[in-house]
Amino acid sequence: MEGGCRNYAGAGGVVKYDKVSFGFFLDYADYTTAHEWAGEVTCRWACTSRVTVQPAIHLIRNSNGNYAAGLLRMYYVW
Repeated sequence: MEGGCRNYAGAGGVVKYDKVSFGFFLDYADYTTAHEWAGEVTCRWACTSRVTVQPAIHLIRNSNGNYAAGLLRMYYVW
């Protein structure tokens, strides 16, 4: 498969304090035509017993340049 991923490695962690969790993730992907480093920093707040909000920043560096994406995740438990 042309352009497929040859190697991938990633690691992350989470620290929880009361109703807030802080997390990070770093990864590296080696494709046949390029390579990419990426990382995410996030925190997660338990607003209620059923609702949590998780903003995050995702940073990407690959052969085409540097990129960033902001995310806002919301969880609801039935």
